[in-house]
Order: sequence, then structure tokens, then C-alpha cells
Amino acid sequence: MYPFVNEFLHHPEATSCSWSPDGSRIVTACRMNLIKFWDGTTYSLQKTLDLAVVSIDYGFHDVICSWSPSGSLVALIFYSRILILNPNDYSILSSLTSHFDRILSIDWSRDGTKFLTSSQDTTIKVWGGSKFSRLLKTIEAVPPKFDQPVKSLDYKFKYPGPLPVTCCRYSPDGSRIVSSSGSEIMVWDSTTYVQIMRFFGQGNRVNSLCWSPDGSRFLSCSQDGSTTVWDGKTFKRQKQFFREHGGQVDWCSWSPGGSLILSTGPDGIVQVRKADSFEIVNRFHTHQNKTLNQCHWSPCGTYIVHVSKDMTIKLWKFNDNVAGETNETEVPGSIQLQVAEILTG
Repeated sequence: MYPFVNEFLHHPEATSCSWSPDGSRIVTACRMNLIKFWDGTTYSLQKTLDLAVVSIDYGFHDVICSWSPSGSLVALIFYSRILILNPNDYSILSSLTSHFDRILSIDWSRDGTKFLTSSQDTTIKVWGGSKFSRLLKTIEAVPPKFDQPVKSLDYKFKYPGPLPVTCCRYSPDGSRIVSSSGSEIMVWDSTTYVQIMRFFGQGNRVNSLCWSPDGSRFLSCSQDGSTTVWDGKTFKRQKQFFREHGGQVDWCSWSPGGSLILSTGPDGIVQVRKADSFEIVNRFHTHQNKTLNQCHWSPCGTYIVHVSKDMTIKLWKFNDNVAGETNETEVPGSIQLQVAEILTG
């Protein structure tokens, strides 16, 4: 098993978490619009921000938090509003509104000059400029007209009506954007914002997408209980796993070293596979059949942090291996289980 490192309470339910790029801090967010900053080594609480004033306009919803690649900014999503926060003095630098419905995902470009948001309003928006206060582009992720030629894979389905854009992700080199709407996956040129390809990825709504660190492949996971590995250039399916996590997969992620992939779902299990052979190397119960809202690798690949509906945040540590990856003699998680220390927030 992976040794259990720490558990800390988050009242109320934590909905999102993000590591700082250097791994020294963790930010978490909850439905009551509380934002908490934690030390990434001692796991002690550094700061709690009560942004309940936002709920006057938007009520209480799942808040999303995301650290910028430079570590100098944190983006916070409150329904359809975006706040850009300085994590050092906790000042709000920008307050952005353009989506007219709930924002479902956010992703930064690797150079940190832009970020994407996707929404239930069926659009993807690209933000940049000074303090990221300028809307650079709105991408309408709607089905093509029947007379419009669209390069597609061999999936013979009718296009549904406009659907929420559940996820959007920049490729590691910044040249491509992948997004999901319903069971469709769409690929865009990140410079011209022209759609390159669209295809039906899975049998039900795609919940999450994630690129491999080298951009050669990407993952998708779905409401139908499947996780799929795709070629990052041809967009052909390489491998698909069915009946995972009790019939629904909510989150997928690639390790920073590229050799491991994980998935989570409403069964409260984190499942880790080898990225080359797809062999399951570990499955650990984390939150007693409570849905995991998000699950992230630390930047060094040594830890996994996840937040859950049971109002806890848990961390797991790998073995002494470089970046926690596999080698010829050790299997990840072979270290003896440690006792958790509970820190109240």
C-alpha cells in the first residue's frame, strides 16, 4: 500500500485542491466559499480566506482553485466569476465575468501567459493580458452543421445539441487544446482556435481530461465507468478500461514522471496503473465510499493529495524512488503504512 501521510479536516466539504509549482504549499476550496492555504511540508494551516461576499451574487457552489505555473497567482472560480489572487499577500488582483453559466474547469498554459475556462454555457474562454483581466477569445463548442466538413474518426453517431463543456486542457507544448462536451472530445489549435478534430470518445459524459507530461498521449474518463488512453497526435484510441469505480470515473491524472496514471470515482478509491503496460499497481480506499472531488500529484510526483465529500483532505506518499515512479526492483507503495496525524483547520 501507499503509506498514508496525513489527513486534515476541511469544514465544510472541500471541492478542489491545487499544489504550488514548487510543492511548498497547497490551496483548497470548499462550497461555503472558504479558501485555505496549507504548508506543503508540515501540512499546517497558513491562512483561511472567507470570500462569502461572493455568495451574495452566486450562492454556494463547488469552488475551483488552480495555481499558476509561476506560483505567483491563484485562480479561484465561484460559479461564473473568476478571481485572480496573489497567494503571498492574499490580495485580489482581478475579478472577471464573461460566462453566463457555471464554470466547470480551468487550465493554465504551461508558460503561464494564458488560461482557459469552460462552462455550462457551451463555451471555452481564453484569458490573458495584464493581471489576466482581458478576454482573448471565446470558442463556441457547438456541433457542426451537417453541411460543414469536420475531420472526424470512425464513429457513426448523430451530433447532439449544444452541451456543457465539462473540461478543457492545454497540451504541454501549448499548441493544442482538448475539450469535452457530453461524450464528445474536441481538439483545437491554440493559436487560431480552429477546430482540428472532434470525435465521440466514450459512451456517456466525459468528466475529465489529462495530457501526459510529454504530450504524446492523453486520458479521458467518463460517466460510463471507462477510462481511455488516446494518442496525442493521431487521436486514435490506444487502450480503454471498463467498469471502473463502481460504474463512474470522475477524475484522471498522469504522474509528473509520466510512468503512472491514476483515476478516482464515487467509490472512494484511488487506482494507480503503469502507463506503459496499464497494469494496476495499487488500489487504495481513501474516504469510505465517499466521492473524491479531485486528486492531484505533487509536482515532484512523491505525493498524492485528494479532497472528498467527507470534509477531509488526505495525502499519500510513495516509496524512496525518484519521483515515486517504478524501477526494476521496487513497486510503488511498498513502504509500511504510517499513522495519520489529524490537523484541524
